[in-house]
Amino acid sequence: MALCTYDEASRTWYGVQRVSIYNPMANVGEVLNHILLRTPDRTIQIDMDTGSRLSCAEFRMRMVRFAQHLTDVGLRKGDIVAMANGNSENVAPLACALMTLGAPFNPLAPGFNVEDMAHMLRLTQPKMVFCDDDNVEVVRQAVSSVFEGEIPIYVFESQRGDVKHAEDLLIPTGKEEQ
Repeated sequence: MALCTYDEASRTWYGVQRVSIYNPMANVGEVLNHILLRTPDRTIQIDMDTGSRLSCAEFRMRMVRFAQHLTDVGLRKGDIVAMANGNSENVAPLACALMTLGAPFNPLAPGFNVEDMAHMLRLTQPKMVFCDDDNVEVVRQAVSSVFEGEIPIYVFESQRGDVKHAEDLLIPTGKEEQ
């Protein structure tokens, strides 16, 4: 990409053309995407528990991959997602991906018991749930008491073989820059 271009007709030099972040028609995800593109090397997130740092470029890549994989599994604008998990390094990129897709999310306390979890799921009727390894059984029981069919439950930071792993939604798609 050229750093600048010259328009002979108007006899004007132009720098790199970037989309304005002040676009009133842009959703929050689009604005975040453009901001992250402008400062790829800056640290945007530090995980207090692990000390892990994410640059804007890494954060954006996770956000894009979450958005692409969630779209591939059928999540659409307006679909509600429940997030019953504690904070970890992939929660913020997931939340930003959901905002990009226009999918509202309902953050739930990971310490809810089955009755409280079921009550909140009944109220919001999410299309899928994200949770942690230590509350997946509570979430499963709540989901089975509220929904007749199954809805996807993705588990963060789990070694279990009987769950869908949220980290699988971060596998490269090959179309992250499209």
